[in-house]
Amino acid sequence: MKQRSIRLGIIGAGGIASRRVLPALAGSRLCRVVAVMDPLGAAAVAARFGVPRWYEREEELLADPEVEAVYIA
Repeated sequence: MKQRSIRLGIIGAGGIASRRVLPALAGSRLCRVVAVMDPLGAAAVAARFGVPRWYEREEELLADPEVEAVYIA
């Protein structure tokens, strides 16, 4: 049986998340980052890591129906 990956959103995608968390998750088969949120630079982080959606407000990411779990950096 093939395991389905969890669709993850990251709140606070700058700093530690972009230096450590996102690179570590890039090769994971257990989860897939589908959205990032950061008030400054979310678009650049999303483009750098190939994340399909980015937000500048937490409420927007939390309302995204594709996000199943959230990592808060």
